Amino acid sequence: MNIKTQELMGPVEREVTLYTNDPRHPSVSLKVRAVVRPLPDYVARITTAGVTHGQELKGFQVWPTAHPTLMVPLGESFKLSLRIRPLAAGSGELKLANGEGAPFRLRREKEREVYWLDIDIGPMKEPGTRNDIIVLKTGNEAAPDLEVQVTTQVPAENVVLSARAVSMKIPLASLKSGLHRPARIGIRKLVGQLQIRSVSSTIRFLKFETQTIVSGSNYLIRITLDAGNLPGPGTYTGILRVETDDPQNPRVEIPCTVELLDQ
Repeated sequence: MNIKTQELMGPVEREVTLYTNDPRHPSVSLKVRAVVRPLPDYVARITTAGVTHGQELKGFQVWPTAHPTLMVPLGESFKLSLRIRPLAAGSGELKLANGEGAPFRLRREKEREVYWLDIDIGPMKEPGTRNDIIVLKTGNEAAPDLEVQVTTQVPAENVVLSARAVSMKIPLASLKSGLHRPARIGIRKLVGQLQIRSVSSTIRFLKFETQTIVSGSNYLIRITLDAGNLPGPGTYTGILRVETDDPQNPRVEIPCTVELLDQ
């Protein structure tokens, strides 16, 4: 039975009929009840997440993974929680090897043998990759310790462009014939949300059209010429300005060169 959890939230009930070759029980009905909850926001940030089954680690199931790898922007903090439960009875009581610390906290659910490892990351002050290993004691001398490894990647630039500059060489005759093809530049945020507020340029005869590729993170800007506002042939340089709602990159400036040819 396949239930698409993306489309269902809340209580869900499904009945399945299984057919057998047993003449006394030619069919068996099975009713499944479940409560579907949305995934925590932090799961989407973990590139190694196994949402369906998590990861088995030395007799425990760690969800969504025992080795989370994620990306965090410079200057930002991030929180995630890993669910840990024993796969068999007698696995022992989990405890942090070094006791409770500020970045890590282990808690147990009251009614079930289920643990949650809360992890605080950041704020990240330098780009690069950081590996943190969290050791959990099982309380069972015969059982090995659990090691959860968190890999944090901090990009030097969170807002990236498909090109560092825009260069256009356009015969004026192509504008009259309609054969002129617009220039394009992509802008994308690696981690987090980004909205484009406006696009402008110091070159007054440029026009812009913004296309959303992925809402909140990925955009394409088409650059064309305003045929009714063109100067004569020559080379014109200026800046393309993209205003965003990103606090670290409120304005992205891109050098722009337009060469109008008298052909």
